[in-house]
Amino acid sequence: MNKYKYDAGIGTPENFDIDTYKQVFYSENNEMIPINGMGVQLGGMWGSGGDFVVGDEMKEVPQLLKIGYYSYIENKFFEGEFKLPKDDIEKLLQEKTVNPFNGLKEPKYNYFSVGVALNGVTILWIKGNENQKEIGRFQALEKHYDKFSDVIDDDRSQQEIYEGWFKNYSEHLKKQIASNSLPYGRWDLYRKKYKLKINLSKKINWMQIGEINMEKQTTFANNEAYNDIAIPYNVLFKWNDGDKKYEARIVFSKDEKYYRANYKGEAGSKFPLDFTTEQTYKVFNSIDQNIPADLFITVNPENTGIKILLKQNDKDYEISDFTFKIFNK
Repeated sequence: MNKYKYDAGIGTPENFDIDTYKQVFYSENNEMIPINGMGVQLGGMWGSGGDFVVGDEMKEVPQLLKIGYYSYIENKFFEGEFKLPKDDIEKLLQEKTVNPFNGLKEPKYNYFSVGVALNGVTILWIKGNENQKEIGRFQALEKHYDKFSDVIDDDRSQQEIYEGWFKNYSEHLKKQIASNSLPYGRWDLYRKKYKLKINLSKKINWMQIGEINMEKQTTFANNEAYNDIAIPYNVLFKWNDGDKKYEARIVFSKDEKYYRANYKGEAGSKFPLDFTTEQTYKVFNSIDQNIPADLFITVNPENTGIKILLKQNDKDYEISDFTFKIFNK
């Protein structure tokens, strides 16, 4: 049985705090493989799985995922046991890529991120420094316990626990809870994919695309193929112009705070609470996901400005609500 070097963590969307009491993989040989971060998970780590740290321990390929947690915002317990596509996962763990910083060949993927969202939605990604790919979407089911302390080491009642967290929520969140209008289904909306090709006006030597479903992919040359891609959230690319090197960083939101959080490491959310309100989301949802589309990113001759256009058949859709910076490296 082959073994690989990887680790795993769990995360949730912003404002969606949980307390986990079960989070573990099992291999085909029933080897128990821990998922880091047992206990309280504060929202905001959706798709990241917490701290990205990979230890030296070699592990078998996971083929079963078990989770159990209390959702503070919903005041409910959820549990799930999910069979994983073991053979597909092993192929991904065997993939190699060249590290652009040192030129060495290394595993493309070495971390599993478990994402838990409202109403038991559970998504598993595999990721590396440059890439992230969804393994599958699963559904945990509500579970009832007579006593909160039967599951979690706390002598208070479930209602006391819930009220303690509720009082610290924002007024907006309290209203959503009271009116039963929490954003159920939002993260499934983000998983919608398009047959998309990203066309860059520069001959690039590196590009990374971050998608709103948390997938991420990196390429080292201009891509001529159409791929199934969720709506892009950020794009980075590098190119040479004569003896000068340039790097562009784009975030598809007009609010610059998300750019600063993504690229400057400033405190705050890296991702809009509701991306469905962004212009880019609305533009993409006005086209047919089954027909190939082209996203044109054009840098002006002075390497100082960017224009973005989505084109499908004979229709053009300009995207103007984005934040960007271009650096002369």
